[in-house]
Amino acid sequence: MAGLLDAMQGFAVIGIVIAVGCYLLVYEFVLRGLDTLYLVSCW
Repeated sequence: MAGLLDAMQGFAVIGIVIAVGCYLLVYEFVLRGLDTLYLVSCW
């Protein structure tokens, strides 16, 4: 049972890391998109 709990905890940590990584990627992508729109609209 302890092994199962350890595995679940490990999966939870990996899931959080992946979620944060995806969030940062999307955040950066959106910021760049907004920057590009801003530059285009200023031209």
